[in-house]
Order: sequence, then C-alpha cells, then structure tokens
Amino acid sequence: MIGLTLEFDNHGGKDVQVTLNQLDKKGDKEKIDIQVAEFFYISLIPFNAIRNPTFVKMCEMIERYGVDYKHPSYHDAEEKLLKQVVEKIDILLQEYNDEWKKISCTIMSYGYTNNNKHSICNFVVNNKGIVLFYSLNTLNI
Repeated sequence: MIGLTLEFDNHGGKDVQVTLNQLDKKGDKEKIDIQVAEFFYISLIPFNAIRNPTFVKMCEMIERYGVDYKHPSYHDAEEKLLKQVVEKIDILLQEYNDEWKKISCTIMSYGYTNNNKHSICNFVVNNKGIVLFYSLNTLNI
C-alpha cells in the first residue's frame, strides 16, 4: 500500500493529515450505503430494522474487526449459529421471566391477517421491553 499523506494547514493552525486510503473510503461510503439498501430491498427486510440495536451493533463489530472479516457461511447461519442465538435468547427470556415474577408485567395481544390470508393473534409481554410470548394461528377459530 502507498503511504502517501496530504497535509493541510487548517483547524486552528494544526496540521491535518489525510491518507489517500481515507480519501478513497469517503468515496466508497455511498457505494456501501447503496449496497446495504439493496440488501434490505431485495431481502424484503423492513426499513425499521436499520434502527434495531442488534443491526447497529453488528455493523460496529464488523467495522472494529476490519477488512479481514468474512461473513458466516449459509450452513453456519442455518445450524451452528442458530443454535447459539437460540440459547442466548433462552437465557435472556429466563432473565425476563424472573423479572416478571418480581415486579409484574403487562400481557397484551393483537391480531392481524398476513399475506396468505392467515389470521394470527400475537401475545406479547411488556415490562422492560416488549417480548413476543406466543403466536396463535386463529384461522380455524
């Protein structure tokens, strides 16, 4: 890699150095944003997923890891990683459940009809946050 730097004398008399790689990264930002948006559009992922703290955390962790990061394989995501995430969520749900027993909670429900004309009723628990507790197919009820 070329280690050239451009020096600018501004910012209160302090020299600011910008590498050519940093200048190139600024040009790539728009391309990366477009790629992220395309992924959301093609995968039919709702736009509010960008606000999801786990999405933000994932992006930050990838950024910290650096250019050597390689995404998981299909098999790992489908098998090994799924099991690990389920275990992590089970532990979190148990912590929530313990908390609900101590300070109570609110159980709420809402229904809707999905694209396949199936009627669904979701039951959620609200305390520190909303957790989907149970989903019921009410088509035959």
